[in-house]
Amino acid sequence: MFYEPEHGSIAFAARAEYRKGTVTFSPHRHNQLELIFVVSGEYRFTAGEETEIFLPGDVYLVNGRETHSGEVVQPGYYYYVQLSLRQTPAGLSEELDRLVEGLEKHRIRLPMRIPADQAEETGLFARGMELVDCFSPKSGYNEFKVLLKSLAIFQVISEHRLFHTVQTREQAEGPFDRQVAEFVEQHYTEDLRLETVAAAFGYEPHYFCSLFKRKFLVSFTHYLRVVRVQKFLSHPNLNLQTIAKCAAEVGFSNYSYFYQSFRRVRGCSPREFLTKTRK
Repeated sequence: MFYEPEHGSIAFAARAEYRKGTVTFSPHRHNQLELIFVVSGEYRFTAGEETEIFLPGDVYLVNGRETHSGEVVQPGYYYYVQLSLRQTPAGLSEELDRLVEGLEKHRIRLPMRIPADQAEETGLFARGMELVDCFSPKSGYNEFKVLLKSLAIFQVISEHRLFHTVQTREQAEGPFDRQVAEFVEQHYTEDLRLETVAAAFGYEPHYFCSLFKRKFLVSFTHYLRVVRVQKFLSHPNLNLQTIAKCAAEVGFSNYSYFYQSFRRVRGCSPREFLTKTRK
C-alpha cells in the first residue's frame, strides 16, 4: 500500500515490504525528519557512521540531512514516515521551536534506534501508527488531522528528549557534506553534472569525485540518481499515466536512463513498483 503525499504537507507516509537481501534505500539525504516503524522482519539501518539491527517494534529515527541507508536482513515490512521541518508551524511552543531549529541547524542529533520497549513506553510507536492511518485510503486524507498527529510525534521526541545536543553544526556534519547536499537539493531538476558541481565548489573533477565518495560512501552519479528517484516517488502528480512526465520534472531528461536508474535504486521498473505499492 502506498500513501501519496499531499503537496506542501507536513508529512508523508508509506508501507514498504521487502524480500531478504534487498537494499531498502541506498545512501542518501533529504530535508525531512525520517522515521521507520518496524512491524515485521529484521533490517540493518545506517545513519552517518552508525549501523544497527532493527527488529519488530523498533523505530528508526534520523535527521534526513545526515547520510543514511538500509537493507533487509530478514523479510518483512515497515511503515515509513517523513516529517517536514520547513512545514512545521512556528510559535506553538518554545520546546517545539527549539527542537525544529536544533534539527535544522544540526545543534541536536537523533539517536537513530529507539528500542521497542522505549518506543512503546514513550508512545512513539503508537503516535506513528496514528499518523500512518491518516494516509490510509479508508480514512480519507485530512490535512488538519495529519498536522495534529505529526505534532504529536514531535511532542514525544521533545518531552522524552529522544535526542542529544552537539556543540556546533560543524561537529554534526562537515561543511563539504552539508553544502554539496544542499546544492543538489536546489539543482537536482537541472542538467547536473559532476564537472559542474565540482567547479561550483572550486574543485578539480577527479579530486571532487574522490572526496565525494569518501564523504557520502557512494559516487556522485549514484547519489544524484537516488535523490531524483526519491523526488519522483514523492511527486504530487505521480500515477501510472504520468510516469514519464514526472520523471522529466525531477531531472531525468532521458526516459531510458530514468528507467535504468529506477531499476538500480528500487530493484524493479517504475510501473511494477507503482502497481505493487498502490494496490
